[in-house]
Amino acid sequence: MKDNIGLQFVDTNILGCAHDISAGRKHEIAKKLLKDLWNKRNGCLSTQILSEFYVTITKKWKDHYLLRKRHKLSQILDFGN
Repeated sequence: MKDNIGLQFVDTNILGCAHDISAGRKHEIAKKLLKDLWNKRNGCLSTQILSEFYVTITKKWKDHYLLRKRHKLSQILDFGN
């Protein structure tokens, strides 16, 4: 079994800020954090966090322009460099 020491748990607020470009500096910080965790492969999520994030982007941000354009999260976070 792989040793999970060093994994960092990502909270819903981090996902939300990384997704919301209107969050200003928080958006940039969260986006960089997720990109670093992705590249180092040491971030982790739970189904609870993913459920909360889904509720946030579909209910609380239902008029948000990112949803109207239906961007994929991977495009918004731009993990590809």
